[in-house]
This record gives sequence, C-alpha cells and structure tokens, in this order.
Amino acid sequence: MGRKFFVGGNWKCNGTTEEVKKIVGTLNEAKVPGEDVVEVVVSPPYVFLPFVKSLLRSDFHVAAQNSWVRKGGAYTGEINTEMLVNLDIPWVTLEHSERRQLLNETNEFVGDKVAYALSLGRKVIACIGETLEQCEAGTTLDVVSEQTKAITDKVSNWDNVVSAYEPVWAIGTRKVASPAQTKSSLRTHLRAVAPDPPLKDLCLTKPSCSFLLHQIASDELAPIHTHKEQSKDIAGTSPFGIVGTTQCHREVVAWAFGP
Repeated sequence: MGRKFFVGGNWKCNGTTEEVKKIVGTLNEAKVPGEDVVEVVVSPPYVFLPFVKSLLRSDFHVAAQNSWVRKGGAYTGEINTEMLVNLDIPWVTLEHSERRQLLNETNEFVGDKVAYALSLGRKVIACIGETLEQCEAGTTLDVVSEQTKAITDKVSNWDNVVSAYEPVWAIGTRKVASPAQTKSSLRTHLRAVAPDPPLKDLCLTKPSCSFLLHQIASDELAPIHTHKEQSKDIAGTSPFGIVGTTQCHREVVAWAFGP
C-alpha cells in the first residue's frame, strides 16, 4: 500500500454563514489527487456541520470538534456521539489542547471519549501535545506518552484513529517542532507506549505546508508514491492557518489548524 496524506482543517470557534460558504467554495474548487493519495477532513463548529456537509464536495469529509464521553442526558451544552451518527458525521476531533487547558479535561477522560466515539463507528483525530513550560522542562516525551497511554488503555484497535501532535507552544506563534526530531524521537517513544498495535498515524503541525509536502515527496524523510505537483495541489487546498506533516507508521499525514 502506498503512503497517503491526511489533511485536516480545524475552524475552531470561528465563522459565519457567509464565511463558511466562501471557505467551502475554495475547497470545492481545489485541485487535489484522488482519495487513494490524500484524505481531506474539515472540522467546522457544530452549528455548521449539516450546512458544510451539504455544500462540501463528496470526496472531502466533515468532523465535529468534540463529542461527549457517553450517551446524552442532563449535560447542557454538550454534543453526544449519537447526534453525530444521526447527522452522518464520520469524524470527530478529540482532544484539542484548548479543552485540556481551559476545561481541565484529564487524559483518562479523553481516553474514555475516544473509546466511546469509536464504539459508535466514528473516526477520531486524537490531539496530543505539550505546553511551553513542559517543553522547556524537557518533559515533552513524558507528557505525550501519558496522553497517548490514556487512549491505548481504552482502545485496542487504532484503524480509525489519527494521532495529531501539536505543541501547544506552537499555536499562533509560528514556532515549530522539527519533523526530523519528531520522526527520530517522538514517534519512537510513542511506539514504546503502544507497541501492539503501533500508532497508525502521527502528524506534526508546521507553518509551511508546501515546503514540507515537497520535502516528504522528494527526500529521505518519507519516500512516498506522490509527485511534487500533487504535493503542490494538496498544499494549495488549505485556507486555514498552520499546516503540517511527518512520516507515519502506515501513512504520511498532514494536519491544518485554523487561527
């Protein structure tokens, strides 16, 4: 099986109906290779999910930005996975650093959320990453290992999980982690946490999508069955902010975050 790109866009808490129409229009007009080369997923706010799904081209997919840890009930403001099933939303993003930091959601809670979403047939983009303080203290590997282990404790099959590594200190700062460092240390360390099965997908955020996709398509980081012209097309599809990619266990993936 040839390596494959995964390109995701997280719109966070942004957008109006007109802005969403404009973004979707840009995506619909984008020239990209077939789904055997790249999988594209966008994650708009919940209120826009059906709207985006109705307008978006059929080879691109939609993800929710969060889902509740169990079946619905007296949990005002939450969105349960059953709702995503009902709306035919195939993907959900769990657990963005903002929810860890602002809402104090623990690693164990995240593991439960991932497991529940998978149990109802959703695919999960599982976010991991360290803060600036943790990075400067040299505890990056310990932090992301604990975050990952909390998921592996609850999930045995990673076929429908994409692990998205984003250093919290890189959000909106244009500071980045090295793809080579991620390949040589982070991925190796995480495989030790979850050796059976190994992580299927691991992605790294990076401001220069075009540069990295060209690099991945041409050098020793990840020799894949994709031409440079295709990588240009993939890079050009994202109207969002930070975009990135690195070599993965089975595939090459990219992840794009909004402002």
